[in-house]
Amino acid sequence: MKINLSAVNIHNGIYEQTNPKDIFKVLPKKSKKYSYLRDVQAEVLDKWFSNCGKMETVIKMNTGSGKTIVSLLILQSCINQKMGPAVYIVPDNYLLTQVRSEAEELGIPITTETDDIQFLRQRSILLINIHKLFNGKSVFGVALEGKKIDIGTVLIDDAHACIDKIEDQFTITIENTKPQYPDLIKIFEHDLKSQSETLFFDIERQTPGAFLQVPFWTIQSNSTQILRCLTIGRQEDDNIKWKIPLLKEYLKYTDCVVSSEKIEFSIRVIPTEIISSYAESRKIIVSATLPDDTILSRYLDISEEAISGTITPLSASDLGERLIIVPEEINPQIKKDDIKDMLKVYSEKYKVVVIVPSHYRAEYWSDVAQSTLIAENIEEGLSNFRTKNNGLIVLINKYDGIDLPQDECRILVIDELPDDRSEIEKVDNNALRNNNTAILRKIRKIEQGMGRAIRSNDDYSIVLLLGKSLTNYLYTRNGIDFFTPATKQQMKISSTLLEQIHKGTIPDIMEAIDLVLSRDSEWITLVKSSLIGLKYEPQIPNRYSYYLRDAYKLSWKGHTDKSIKLLEDKANVEENNLMKGWLKYYLAQFQNFNDPSSAQSILKSALAFNSHLLHPLEGVKYQRLTHTANQAEKCRSYFMNYSTNTNGLIIRLNSILDDLQFKPETSNSFEQAILELGRLLGFDSQRPENEFGRGPDNLWACGNLIFFVIECKNGCTTASIDKHDTNQINGSINWFKNEYDDTCTLKPILIHPSLKFEYAASPSKDIRIINDAKLSELKKAVNAFVVSAVQSGQIADLEKLRKLILDYKLNPEGIIEKYSYEISV
Repeated sequence: MKINLSAVNIHNGIYEQTNPKDIFKVLPKKSKKYSYLRDVQAEVLDKWFSNCGKMETVIKMNTGSGKTIVSLLILQSCINQKMGPAVYIVPDNYLLTQVRSEAEELGIPITTETDDIQFLRQRSILLINIHKLFNGKSVFGVALEGKKIDIGTVLIDDAHACIDKIEDQFTITIENTKPQYPDLIKIFEHDLKSQSETLFFDIERQTPGAFLQVPFWTIQSNSTQILRCLTIGRQEDDNIKWKIPLLKEYLKYTDCVVSSEKIEFSIRVIPTEIISSYAESRKIIVSATLPDDTILSRYLDISEEAISGTITPLSASDLGERLIIVPEEINPQIKKDDIKDMLKVYSEKYKVVVIVPSHYRAEYWSDVAQSTLIAENIEEGLSNFRTKNNGLIVLINKYDGIDLPQDECRILVIDELPDDRSEIEKVDNNALRNNNTAILRKIRKIEQGMGRAIRSNDDYSIVLLLGKSLTNYLYTRNGIDFFTPATKQQMKISSTLLEQIHKGTIPDIMEAIDLVLSRDSEWITLVKSSLIGLKYEPQIPNRYSYYLRDAYKLSWKGHTDKSIKLLEDKANVEENNLMKGWLKYYLAQFQNFNDPSSAQSILKSALAFNSHLLHPLEGVKYQRLTHTANQAEKCRSYFMNYSTNTNGLIIRLNSILDDLQFKPETSNSFEQAILELGRLLGFDSQRPENEFGRGPDNLWACGNLIFFVIECKNGCTTASIDKHDTNQINGSINWFKNEYDDTCTLKPILIHPSLKFEYAASPSKDIRIINDAKLSELKKAVNAFVVSAVQSGQIADLEKLRKLILDYKLNPEGIIEKYSYEISV
């Protein structure tokens, strides 16, 4: 007789247990490699199960600690507790394949089809990418469509990567080749010109990198016309079809930026309520530890309570082993070319992966890279790379969503700061600059990238952080403080080790790298023991995300007056001036719905704290520069900010000089570097066009009533100086004469790759030109000046600084005579 085991029902099947640890025990088909749960997995499952009735839960676990197993067991528990249907969401299909494979090895039923009856009957978990849920034609239902597919519990894995995808879905981009682009320009033209006629003209002539933010009152008063322009006759445009349904009811809340390449509409807070199935579901957010958890509130509508009560393992010590090297911190004189040569040597034995922000940076590595991978070829490229025993590949702008475990990557390089993902990020970076909020965005990307190479607690890698701008962010803008505790601890132990080779050379760095690659037992013990006792902490560097989320949601529900009160209260107590002005800007945006006149007054007051915001309708009164102290005194004041860390001064200098390049699409960073260079040299420095909407790109008050009026055309690629650029410097000369009296001496300077004016141009005879050659000379002199001051140990010695300024011809007269050309008219 055949024995019927199904007749013996003692309620121990996969669907009978509710405790996820018990579910794991009874899984009948799991692979032998899943014989037991790790301690960190069991700890998280216990904490979650004791709180499983909550509607929102945030779980954080280190990369490689088994998040996928934990997530699958939690969702199976939700199904068993009648909290389904259950949906498991990942950022992309690459990770979808990985999760599906792990589910199959565990023996947990899973499907990728939304109409699978087993999912609807709560007998399997639905596995999808984030786009499947958040798009304008979502099968789950959008807006008034209601809930087409019910979701009981949704789990979002790798949440910070999903957030980037969601942000893209709620951003409408109109390229300048699209027919909507000129139509929208016509709507915005008048108000854009009132912000800056010069920048608007640069946008019209498609000058790379030129951008302007559209005033919020323009968007609010023209939202119907804008929507009509975007949609009529263009329903088959993918950018419209998949995105407009998500944003059309919220268009008047969007930030709009016009650039020479595109027009972008984005929104500060994602209206997740547009997808009712998500809004009404139980939410479980799973992520690796990253620098800012508060963004979960703005992008996924997760409560402050859930974020503050994040579930974590008891210890954060289960992270893989990393030696983090910042070559410039060891020795600012080390050349990147030497680092590249070193990595080429290592790539003959190991696998080296370099992450760069752009195609421009990728070109630098092309002579040593086997391949350069972008979004379109990354899957195939990585598959091919995995079959090799060694080599070097370059990934362009891919900081998340890929795994490079064990021998797939032993040396990981982050080359330069990640680029701004969007036009609104450029606006924010201009407005917030050194504020923590702006720094956090970059640090999040950097740390995501650093996590690609260690995917388990027994993994190891070397991470090199390269580039003057990146090093500057870490050390002079205190970016290290915003790393997560485990990464910060690894930075600390790495820095302590590398202090032994301070001022060292490439062979010294190679000796440190070889400690890791040779599996030196002392190193392993040191780095592992440094993490013991390290605890997870909620990463809440500020509360601005909470303020914005609450303000937007209140207004969407018809309580704009409460939004105004909330932001007014927060702005009034904000101590950081840049952020105070920024909050007041959004206060003005909400006030404009109720009282446009009052909104203009608020915006005007915002500019008193942050001059890099949109200007009110009446414009902004120009604030004249005055220069009272002499050059050496002001130079000393600048240097003394680094009196306890002169290496930090060299790092800052390198970052400034690195931004002074003739390169398209870098005008903003170039002009900011000219501003900083003026301050470093002991001059008062200003960006009138940026801060007041008119005037030159840069203005230096050099003392003795001498002023440099500077126009920067570092992005130009023309063989001559055209009529427009000539008129711009001529116009800045006239602007100066209107703003300053006859006692002031004007020195107009045009920074341009060419020395030759086109025939139609009529330049003022007083103009001086700094071309690439002269800029290089100036940069070398400034570098030698600062290095000499630092090496002499006399950065506080006025007489020493005066002598060095004269020696290197960095006084006003010397700069004009030695580092610029007189024009021939």
